Amino acid sequence: MAAGSNSLNLIVNANSPIFQYGPLPWTSSEFVQYYGSAIMTPDFSVGINDLNDSTLHAPYATFSLSFEGSAIAFIGNTPMPTSTQTFVVTIDGGIPYETSYDDRTPQSYTQWYQSPTLEEGTHTVTVDGLAGTSLDYAVITVGPSTPLAGTQVIVDNEDPAIQWSSGWKFDAAQFDSGFLPDGFTYQNSTRHSSAAGDLMTFRFQGTSVSIYGILSYFEVGMVSATFTLDGESTPQTYIVTEDDLVSNQGDLPNFLFITYSNLLPQDHTLTINITRCINQAFMLDYITYTPSFYNLALMDNLSLPLDSPASSLSELELTNPRYALHQFTRVVTA
Repeated sequence: MAAGSNSLNLIVNANSPIFQYGPLPWTSSEFVQYYGSAIMTPDFSVGINDLNDSTLHAPYATFSLSFEGSAIAFIGNTPMPTSTQTFVVTIDGGIPYETSYDDRTPQSYTQWYQSPTLEEGTHTVTVDGLAGTSLDYAVITVGPSTPLAGTQVIVDNEDPAIQWSSGWKFDAAQFDSGFLPDGFTYQNSTRHSSAAGDLMTFRFQGTSVSIYGILSYFEVGMVSATFTLDGESTPQTYIVTEDDLVSNQGDLPNFLFITYSNLLPQDHTLTINITRCINQAFMLDYITYTPSFYNLALMDNLSLPLDSPASSLSELELTNPRYALHQFTRVVTA
């Protein structure tokens, strides 16, 4: 969502009531690595449409939804390589068409479908022929006139609405999610820093805001940052322990660093100041917020440069990871 652009993206959790799942009930599987800590999976179809066993005849899974906007994408886990790698999509009652997950190394966590650009308005999408596919969330693209009441805007780390000091680094590497499928972050990239003093600034019009990224369980250590919303600062520390390492969770994508709720419906400024890292880095993937403007046409242009550069570009501290670790307080509401 670049400020002044003619579109923005909304995120919709797969457990939203706008999704209609079938032909049997889907299961909400709870893992912290997924958006909202859960993912929708048709357990009745997982592994039952094995391409190597023609005797398996359990039903394919399906889902449908109606939305307002001009495009939609689906993010989640692709099926195992032994399951069918194609599925069928129908848009607005038109001719069904077959498409693929385009996953070269299944099973993966990735954006596995992107619709064509549609005329702005109300649309219905039906996805059929799924075998072992999971859905974490959908991203809906909306134009200037789409009503935004009750929605959540998602802002990618590379959106021009986010301003970074020079120490933050771009990273497009695939994450390693331990016992769950490896995959890619939202829009296939993050920004990360381990340098004290590195800053990020984001301005928005809304009544809540949340910061998501990756926390890695591959190294014992810690990440400390100060979140400042409209001048009120909240220091936070995220600790990785020996127990976390042996949990085999690996990287934790969709990790919720902090959320603020019950904000006044006005302009807000959020900054993140990295204060200390030991064997870890702060990795930001995306920001979500509840808009307080009726539609994109009424949204103010709030892009701005950073007021000051980062005060330090120190290297990652390689000290004893148990030294001066603070209480882990992952989520703080405003």
